[in-house]
Amino acid sequence: IFKIKIIDFFSQKQNKKEDIAKKDNWYLKKHKTKVPKQIWNEWTSSILELKQYHKDNFYVVLTVPRSIYKENRKTKHIYWLNQELKLFCIQNNIKFIDTLEHIRYTDSEIYIDYIHFNNKGHKEISRIIKENLVL
Repeated sequence: IFKIKIIDFFSQKQNKKEDIAKKDNWYLKKHKTKVPKQIWNEWTSSILELKQYHKDNFYVVLTVPRSIYKENRKTKHIYWLNQELKLFCIQNNIKFIDTLEHIRYTDSEIYIDYIHFNNKGHKEISRIIKENLVL
């Protein structure tokens, strides 16, 4: 399984609430804007290259940062990355799992910080993948 996420722009650990709020807003903005063509082409080329080695047993699984999950629970917004990646996978006969469509818990229950899952979050993502695998 090949997992894609937006690059972790904020690599340093900080515990201040305002810093976490900034990170949430950064990820929210990035998911709503179109990925630059060069980055998109690198991602899709990598996916196609990996697919060659795995043929029918290849999935793309998209997980999202906390800010996207929180906003989606309120508005059911359709995000550019999710939509385009799903379309790309359909066009290239690649199985696609968008975890955003399946998460059952609140963000405070499954995220440690702005992007990383806690143990419950990892179990939830594992459940989603298992339920969506086509064997």
